[in-house]
Amino acid sequence: MNLPAPALQHIAHKSGSVLQQLGTKIQWFQSHVTDDKLYCVCLAPEEATVYEQAMLGGFPANRICQN
Repeated sequence: MNLPAPALQHIAHKSGSVLQQLGTKIQWFQSHVTDDKLYCVCLAPEEATVYEQAMLGGFPANRICQN
């Protein structure tokens, strides 16, 4: 993603705020930024929790992969 550092910091802060709001329902591990996408690695009991985190943060969650 061709986002400046302040924009990425804002995204990280917003995501962290939402994660605190959701409590122990979801745990973030790491994020990866590529040229055109942002990937987040999280632990959640179900896909709906990941979608909820994305919705509350205003982030797109186009696809969730289970590992």
